[in-house]
Amino acid sequence: MSNMKRAARIAVCLLASSSLSGVAQGQSSYSKGGANFVPMQPAVPMVSYSQGGSNYQTPAHSTQGYTKGGAMVQYAPVEYVPQEPVMYEAAVVPVVDIEPPQAIEPLQDEDIFFDDEPGFSDDAPFIDPEIDTLIDDLADEDLDFEDSIDTAVANFIRLSGGYGFSNMGSFGYGAGSDSFDPAEQDHYASDVLMRGPAGSFRADIASFFVDGGFGYFTQSATDQVDDDLDGLGGAIDDPLGPEFTLVDGTQTDALGLISTLTTTTDIYTTDDILKTTYERTSTLTDFGGAAGYSFNFGGGLGLGVGISGRRIQGSHVIAVTQDAQDADGTSYDAADFDYADHNLEVAVAGNYVGPVFRLNFDQNLGNRISAHFGGSAQALYGQRTLDAKQTDTDGTTISEMAQASVNGFAFGGEVDAGIGFAVTDSLSLSVGGFGSFLSAAPSLEPYNADLVDEGSGDFAAMKDQSLVTYGLKGSLSLRF
Repeated sequence: MSNMKRAARIAVCLLASSSLSGVAQGQSSYSKGGANFVPMQPAVPMVSYSQGGSNYQTPAHSTQGYTKGGAMVQYAPVEYVPQEPVMYEAAVVPVVDIEPPQAIEPLQDEDIFFDDEPGFSDDAPFIDPEIDTLIDDLADEDLDFEDSIDTAVANFIRLSGGYGFSNMGSFGYGAGSDSFDPAEQDHYASDVLMRGPAGSFRADIASFFVDGGFGYFTQSATDQVDDDLDGLGGAIDDPLGPEFTLVDGTQTDALGLISTLTTTTDIYTTDDILKTTYERTSTLTDFGGAAGYSFNFGGGLGLGVGISGRRIQGSHVIAVTQDAQDADGTSYDAADFDYADHNLEVAVAGNYVGPVFRLNFDQNLGNRISAHFGGSAQALYGQRTLDAKQTDTDGTTISEMAQASVNGFAFGGEVDAGIGFAVTDSLSLSVGGFGSFLSAAPSLEPYNADLVDEGSGDFAAMKDQSLVTYGLKGSLSLRF
């Protein structure tokens, strides 16, 4: 064989071998009888490497074989494995360890039903029939309340105004026509119950409190007392009615109905009467205040201690008129009598000062409901004075006494409370009540023992009398 032919045969064999090797490396496959085949290669070492976040394997070297007469290629089945997706750095999410959920134990029957309780059934109400109904009604209501408002504000100012009553006990004047005893001032007796406007001011600012209050009370009352004239003598200067001792203590010059007739015969018959009319006007001004240090305990509650003062000023004016009438209501001739028409004017006053202990509660309770409660207790030392005089119907003074004065201790207290609506977080409107007490208010005791026993002395002595005021009020509270 020539060298040229031998060279051509070697070239053909190399070309065939190179083609088969390329097919094997490309993993070309075909199906024969339903199975997939790829060229079978001899076992070769594999090299693993990573690139771009993926793992790869490749043979260390390629081995091919050929036989005389052409390359012999063998095929073996290949199992396809899904290729892992390429991971990009921007899509990598850090792994977070999450605690596995805890197992929840199922509820047992005894946790839900109470059939074993006495008197309980599945149809029984949860709490109470009335409460259940109330809850259902509230659930059906279209409530539009705002959220509960702040209740922790300590500072506040409250202004109150209202209408109240003042009770000063009773007032008596004139000895009865059947006794003529100056010590028995019971011909006219009336309870002194005055009424009028009242107001108050309360404030807690920082750690201090300031309180103030006033009231102006009046009363007009008319009373008529009838004395039977039957059987009374007609002699001159005989007193035929009640007797009013002069306030300067000259009992012998007492005022009273006097007949001017000189006859000693009985000129009065059955149903002849003496009508004595009393028209009384009473006034009282009561005002005072307190200031001190307040201990705030939160929640709108505060306790304070300080000093208080109070002023009482009042008067009683009584107009006395008389008229003698027969059984038909016809007046007797005025010239036959000296009537004891006159006026009594009494003025009382008291000034008090002393320590005060104070309580205050002022708060919004949520759902726009507000409430307040306050009070104080006072230990007071005061001076009380009394002035009195009598005048005729023209205003001319008939008799006048020197001022009586007494010093001593008294106890007082006051309270106010209300409930209302919080307009804003800081402003509330409320209604409520108030009251106060004073153990020793100045009053009149018309005659003292010296006048009764000795016929001379002061017309009046000072009498301690309790003063009570109370009423209704409206309030405006400002918290800040």
